Amino acid sequence: PLINFAHKNGLQVELRGSYGGDEAQNYAKYKVNAIKFAADFAKFAEKYKVYRIVPFGEIDNNMFQHCNKITALSQELLQEMRKHYSGQIGTGVAAPWRDCGFNFEGYDYLTVSVYPQAQTGVDAWLTNEPEINLNSVTDWARTVADRSNIKILHIGETGIQNIGEKDPSGFFQTVAVSKEKEAEFYEKLFELVSDKVNGVSAFYNSRTGFL
Repeated sequence: PLINFAHKNGLQVELRGSYGGDEAQNYAKYKVNAIKFAADFAKFAEKYKVYRIVPFGEIDNNMFQHCNKITALSQELLQEMRKHYSGQIGTGVAAPWRDCGFNFEGYDYLTVSVYPQAQTGVDAWLTNEPEINLNSVTDWARTVADRSNIKILHIGETGIQNIGEKDPSGFFQTVAVSKEKEAEFYEKLFELVSDKVNGVSAFYNSRTGFL
């Protein structure tokens, strides 16, 4: 219903997904399930005339124990999706510290997840102060895109939640002190990445309904 509603109102739809569950332990089993998932995802997108798809929003997060297999698997996934889907196909990455030189040649675009970290704080993360920050992650993603001969780079996931408490993991900063602070975060982020990426998707939504 949401896809049809968007189309009726002249909007294009990007369908993003994540292969859920624990990080792959049994690679052979993971590969079989991942290819089936990609095929089903592509068929659904073709049926409902979705503009473009990213079935694996953070493929490096799903496979960090099998990093050296990411390039090969991504190509098999792409070949399978091309059989069923005629639109644009992207894939996503999240973690510069897990890069093993993977390459996504043949994909139409690349997305990257960028989230502030709790130990850094939102304001510092928007600067170059910590080692992992907005600039360092987007610059790394552009490097991945360039070596994959991909021209289009999007921030596929970003955001802070105004939920009144921190992420239990202590890794991501998920607190915006106010609706105004949340608005300030996005305004500053858009300003900083305007010449680095081709688009931004806000993944998190606050309880204040800001987005």
